[in-house]
Amino acid sequence: MSKYAWPPEIDIFEISGLRPNRVSMTNHFGNRNGNEKQTSGAFNGSDFSNNFHKFALEWDPKKIMWYVDEIKVFETDYGIPDLKMFLVLSVSLGGGKFSGKVDNTTPLPSTTDVDYIRVYKQRK
Repeated sequence: MSKYAWPPEIDIFEISGLRPNRVSMTNHFGNRNGNEKQTSGAFNGSDFSNNFHKFALEWDPKKIMWYVDEIKVFETDYGIPDLKMFLVLSVSLGGGKFSGKVDNTTPLPSTTDVDYIRVYKQRK
């Protein structure tokens, strides 16, 4: 498998329009046999579509920690990737179980407003 193949993927946050008060966080990774695995958590809060919120991720060689509005809400030490990765921001529509089907009740256009993104690397 190429070192740029999927997985790995770290979802800093995903929010479904079906449950706007729930944020999901997932680490997708592969094992030695190339099987896709994941570990994930969820946090229930206020309706995330009503205001700006801070979503953060701390990733080091031994663990990944997720934060919502500066509160740690999930942590894993399983399947930690050691590759460079890309930041991707998207609004996904549809998706079956997670987001539901797009139909005439789907609010369109749909947007995600981002105020800023910061990336830091610890000094060694």
